[in-house]
Amino acid sequence: MKATTKILIFLSLALAPLLAEAEPFGLVMARSGENYVTRGIIEFEAQVEEVLMWGDEVETGDDGALQITFGSSFLSIGPNTFVSFSKETNSEGEELMLMNLEEGSFRSKILNLGTRQFFEVVTENGRLRVHGTDFVSSFSPEAEEPFNVSVLQGRVSLSNPETDSPGDQSSTQFEQDEPVTLNQHEAGGFVQNGESQEVSKFSLNEANQLKEDYPIPGDEVVTIAIDNLGVAHAEINTLTDSIQEGQEQTTSSDPTLDDIKDEILLQTEFELTIKARIDPDA
Repeated sequence: MKATTKILIFLSLALAPLLAEAEPFGLVMARSGENYVTRGIIEFEAQVEEVLMWGDEVETGDDGALQITFGSSFLSIGPNTFVSFSKETNSEGEELMLMNLEEGSFRSKILNLGTRQFFEVVTENGRLRVHGTDFVSSFSPEAEEPFNVSVLQGRVSLSNPETDSPGDQSSTQFEQDEPVTLNQHEAGGFVQNGESQEVSKFSLNEANQLKEDYPIPGDEVVTIAIDNLGVAHAEINTLTDSIQEGQEQTTSSDPTLDDIKDEILLQTEFELTIKARIDPDA
């Protein structure tokens, strides 16, 4: 038997238990630049439609980016980022889907989790729990303010890393009465000594820039839906506010503001639902 054949057989036998125990986490929807996935002793470059497993480690280069879908949720991982994915059950019986962020940045849009399921981001400087949320998070260990979170929609809870999780108060070892809550268009995080940053607001323009930097399937459909109405690149709220200002010039037989807003939101919701199920590279 040739030496190369023996090596291949040995590797196959060694990897068989690892692959058999692996559980799918998500699917790569889009990619660009340099990226590496480490699974056990294997390292490979993720391609579109690549299946990622719990326990995988993902690293992106200077120009690297990945869009991942899992369940009905999405991740957009930015350049120079190192993350890994794991799953555990805490002392309260909650199933935690953990994104361990060692460095870098990403955007996450979490939808349709079960009542006892939570998505959490874990860093050495802070931890956050998601409550049906679209947010951008970054971690830079050497920075003065290493852990930063910006909420585009929904709500997150931030806690010191000494806590098992924001929902588990059994082993709190720090002087923080309760997790810090960030709502839509609010930003916060932790500084080097573990103290919370002051919660601040950010603008619609800043929110749109974050979406542009970390694209997720469906973002562009809102613009498309509004473009079809003849208003280029407008926010829905801006559009409806403009309609409201013009109400004095309409007749009683014209559609009401609520009618128009409902029509826009219904169209957008339908298109987002369809778009989320289409491979953007198809």
